[in-house]
Parts: sequence; C-alpha cells; structure tokens
Amino acid sequence: MNLAFIKELIPAIVKHFQKNGATYAKVVGGMVFASTVTAAACHVAYKKIEKKHRNDDAKKYKEEFAKRLKELEDRYKHNEYLLKKKINELCDEFGIEHVC
Repeated sequence: MNLAFIKELIPAIVKHFQKNGATYAKVVGGMVFASTVTAAACHVAYKKIEKKHRNDDAKKYKEEFAKRLKELEDRYKHNEYLLKKKINELCDEFGIEHVC
C-alpha cells in the first residue's frame, strides 16, 4: 500500500460525506423508519395470529377433555374412588387443577 494514496483517500472521503451527507442521512433515516414500521406491523400480526391459534387450541382441548371425561364417567360410574383417581390423572395430563 502506498501511504500517499491513503493520505489522499481520507480527505476525499471526508469531502464526499460533507457534500452528500444530507442525502445519506435521509436514506438511512428512511430505512430506519421503514424497518420500525415493518417490525411493528409484524408484531401486531403475530399477536393476532397467536391469539387465534390459542383460542383454537383451547376449544380443541376443551372438547377433548369433555369427551374423555364423559368416557371416564361412563366407564367408572359404579366405582367413585377409581373415577376420582382417573379424573385427577386426566387433569394432570391437561395441566388442570384437580377437581376432586
């Protein structure tokens, strides 16, 4: 590398940025603004989709829990102790507090 080249290059770069600095600032500012708006829009969309899927999952689990609870009640209707035990196991499986 030639030191004279570097000595000439640095002032040329400084002059270039002094001359075109406002344009670069506008471009970078626009990019930051656009990125911020995009990130906010993605966050809102993600929250809406997550809420929808959580509701769908909750309905599905509620229906499955009710179905399996009904099956347990039909199967163990004559043995209350086993029924309570199986219901508690079902509650553990679904992450619900014990009802009995």
